[in-house]
Amino acid sequence: MDIVIQHIKYFRVPSYTPPNEFYPFTKDAIETVIKECDFHPRRFLSRLNRIVVESVRQGVKEINTEFVKKVPEVEEEESPPGIEEI
Repeated sequence: MDIVIQHIKYFRVPSYTPPNEFYPFTKDAIETVIKECDFHPRRFLSRLNRIVVESVRQGVKEINTEFVKKVPEVEEEESPPGIEEI
């Protein structure tokens, strides 16, 4: 959990005082993501990033477990152009 808190803190505007150390996430939401990603740091940090991006798109102010479950785990990737398209 500490790695997540440090990661969030690193990207936060220094002058901003959040309502809690997990903000914009709830503690339960973070725990859910960590468990879903089998406690693998690269996977859960990447997933949390994807969830934050989606919350900004949808105007969600606090990210809870319910919102986490609505966000697809992997964003569909565009396939690179084939040689015939270049």
